[in-house]
Amino acid sequence: MKQRQAEKGFSLIELMVVVAIVGFLATQSIMEFTSPRNKVKATVMNMRADFNLARAEAINRGAPVGVRIDFLFNTDIDSDGDPDDGYWICVDAASDGCDSGDISIKKTPFVDDVEFYDVDLQGVGGPNHTPAGVGTTLAVVDGVNLDSSANNFFNMRPDGTADDDVTVYMYIPGGATGMKVAPYAVEVSSSGKVRIRMWKEDATKWDTR
Repeated sequence: MKQRQAEKGFSLIELMVVVAIVGFLATQSIMEFTSPRNKVKATVMNMRADFNLARAEAINRGAPVGVRIDFLFNTDIDSDGDPDDGYWICVDAASDGCDSGDISIKKTPFVDDVEFYDVDLQGVGGPNHTPAGVGTTLAVVDGVNLDSSANNFFNMRPDGTADDDVTVYMYIPGGATGMKVAPYAVEVSSSGKVRIRMWKEDATKWDTR
């Protein structure tokens, strides 16, 4: 009898309390993961990883053409029937853009709501400084800024460098200033270094991450 009493399990109330706590923590985790800020942050962190992947592929393959990153706008990148913004990484043998005839390394559509930054937002409180902090207005209309060309692509070379200085601005539309949260940017230097920056609204500048 004493042994059976010692083996007594949890009561129904105790189990209900445990289930409630687990449910609360799970809900908080989901809300945190799907928040607008984290959506943009996750997108740019994935982009940084993908650009570094493109750099590594260019070095490993040693192909004269290197590896190309094509930025795509309002395109059904993942073939799900819905248009997306995103990018396509490939070995562009013919130098005519990533297509079915090339070696495709990765196609990446942005997560729901995340888009290339719209420079029209400068008039309603959006960033008016480049990630380098120069203080000039953005010289782009689609969220992709290349230093020496008007193209929407760049290449990682076999020596690990990039053929241009590139900045990709990301945000989620909405809110009083046209943005739900402060935008992020991914910056690629001609040396091939990739880094993330976030817009600091209170200081009106970009912060390096």
